[in-house]
Amino acid sequence: MDAREKAKALSPEEVLANPPEYTRLAKTVVTCVYSGLGSVCPIVGIYLPKLLPHLFVMLEDNDQDLQKMIKALLVMFPRLIFTGAQVSELLNQLVHISRSTSWHVRVKVLPTLQVTLI
Repeated sequence: MDAREKAKALSPEEVLANPPEYTRLAKTVVTCVYSGLGSVCPIVGIYLPKLLPHLFVMLEDNDQDLQKMIKALLVMFPRLIFTGAQVSELLNQLVHISRSTSWHVRVKVLPTLQVTLI
């Protein structure tokens, strides 16, 4: 079973019961996306709007390394060039995330939303 299938198979109860497994999977995903964005042809950027909600959920993890990795990824985010359709999807995702019930998520999405709008 590969990492993606493992992550899909984890129920929320299993994630809470086994946080190191979730953290390792999250770090793998963030590392792959970060590496892809840093390359000459950042094709990974087209998938970033769909990945955003998951990144902000990952920020809720207590692992400091994971939080630093995600924050570094979010800093790269405004430097990417998106098409008109992608910008629309991106803004919809950010607005949806900003309406989260978790105030931690709402606070963390605001800088990304501000930079994207400006």
